Amino acid sequence: MGCGFRQENFKKFIGKNRLRGKSDLIAGILGLEPGPWSFLNQLGVVGEGKFSYCFEVFKYDIEGSNTYLRFGADATIGGASQQVRTTLIVVPQFLSRQCYLKLEDISVGRKRINFPGGTFELKSREGGAIIDTGTTISMIYKDHLDRVADFVKAHFKDLGVEYIGAQESLDVCLRLPGRFDIHNYPSITLHFQQAVTLFQIIKQIL
Repeated sequence: MGCGFRQENFKKFIGKNRLRGKSDLIAGILGLEPGPWSFLNQLGVVGEGKFSYCFEVFKYDIEGSNTYLRFGADATIGGASQQVRTTLIVVPQFLSRQCYLKLEDISVGRKRINFPGGTFELKSREGGAIIDTGTTISMIYKDHLDRVADFVKAHFKDLGVEYIGAQESLDVCLRLPGRFDIHNYPSITLHFQQAVTLFQIIKQIL
């Protein structure tokens, strides 16, 4: 756990309030890993080994938050009238600082890739799917990435968009027309155990 009063290194990535004479909203870093030094585990029986947090839409001009990080008995999401889907965190047989989830498949737009069962399974100390809320990009093994990329390229090809290959650090780049409807970007859907899905919109396309 680390905190501070002036978080200058975040100004290029999270918010611009400090540049407008307002207080920084980043208080520091809080570790919720499965390891013994995790803040969650240091709460002991009070924390009940669980926490909950609702993600907000990323905004550069954010001036406050309406969500809370909750622990223990208070770590509930949704009310009696809300349907909330959950997926289990996979606890590895080895000491790890990562939070693993059981990823079953990936879709691009409305097309499911249909990866073979067990493709993303955690085997010994390899494979598996890690969720890290502090990471701004998604990373995947090259072979799996190529299959996802093929679906992305096929999606834009159907729209008449030219694929121009890799550019700098980006693997899949396209030449978009002057006016391109953002609704034509395909969503990437991650399918987790118990029919839980997570959507990610493709943005890093030229």
